[in-house]
Amino acid sequence: MTEELMPLAKMRDRLKIEGEESDTSIFLNLMYLGELLTKLTVAGFVAAVQDDRDRQKYRAKYKFVRAVGIGDWSSALLGIVTGPTAALLDHEMSQELRQATEKVGASEWQSRTLNLLAQAAHELAVELPEVQSRVSLQGWFASFAMFRNKTRGHGAPKAGLCAKACAPLQESLDLIISNFSLFSRPWAYLHHCLSGKYRVTHLGGPREPFETYKRRADHPSLEDGVYIFLSQPRLVELLSFAQVM
Repeated sequence: MTEELMPLAKMRDRLKIEGEESDTSIFLNLMYLGELLTKLTVAGFVAAVQDDRDRQKYRAKYKFVRAVGIGDWSSALLGIVTGPTAALLDHEMSQELRQATEKVGASEWQSRTLNLLAQAAHELAVELPEVQSRVSLQGWFASFAMFRNKTRGHGAPKAGLCAKACAPLQESLDLIISNFSLFSRPWAYLHHCLSGKYRVTHLGGPREPFETYKRRADHPSLEDGVYIFLSQPRLVELLSFAQVM
């Protein structure tokens, strides 16, 4: 059974509640959702980087834990998916890497989500880079960081403008949640019990890959933490259990 990734599901539930409040409140929570998407994407990619003698993974983590704004996360993500670190990604992340970097035409969801973000920005008179005929998902993260810093970063826009921007912004975010493969992967929190088995708290995606960790005690020892299952469980070091619950 596939389940929506818990932090995203909780944020979307919050949006339903906020829908009964002001347009400004809805807009601000959509911006929080965009920041959450960015950080979950970064956390997933960093987890997928395999250790090497040049300590590329350590360098990536070093940048993120010292990031002071969402723009730092977007810039560092670009370095992971287009730089030498990309060659160190778990081979199971090939689809996510392709989705993030491949330039696609107007009919693809990556292009639609970027155009919807541009539409939301236009409603708020925010200038973003012109959307080209062929774009990549990575471009969305760069544009969202600019959009966030020119809106929420400088105080909430007027309610009337927020109302016009909310619909395309939410549709843009929903397209990523529904189509980006990273968010349909198995995610879980693992706690190593004295029996050698694990207490597994499923956080999203198919349950099966982590089920065996409940039943068998012959797995290699894993430290407690949030994991994403790729070719094997990969510790998501940039996330804590408290952050995703």
